[in-house]
Amino acid sequence: MFIQELFDGLTKDSCTVVKENEHSLQKIEMPDVLYSTKDMAKAGFIHKPTDNSPDVAQCFFCYKELEGWEPEDDPLKEHKSHSPACNFILLNKAVEQLTVEEILKLQKERQKFHIKMSCKHVIEKFEEAAKSKRGDIIKLAMEG
Repeated sequence: MFIQELFDGLTKDSCTVVKENEHSLQKIEMPDVLYSTKDMAKAGFIHKPTDNSPDVAQCFFCYKELEGWEPEDDPLKEHKSHSPACNFILLNKAVEQLTVEEILKLQKERQKFHIKMSCKHVIEKFEEAAKSKRGDIIKLAMEG
């Protein structure tokens, strides 16, 4: 029973990724586009607008953000071009066609990627703080 519930949940989750991405992307105003919001969602993008960039789309997996979309831009080609190491893109499959094993591997890789990015951010903040404190120490040493 547990295995079936797990499978149903994973299948539901994988299928809702495209639907949720598509829903988030419907807010983008892009006149004369050749590719639909469904194409954007299938390429792994969700809509992440900002005040300065209303057309920002971000990959749900690798977190790559792309903006400045042109009407002829192919979302899948753009994603491959700007983030060739994205594991979602490397699978080269529609979300609906992913196996449970592939979904689990993707989730594992996504979590690893997220942790790596979080650690990188913390290290950068630490290095900035250390540089600032080092400057303060040097300043104190020069005064005393």
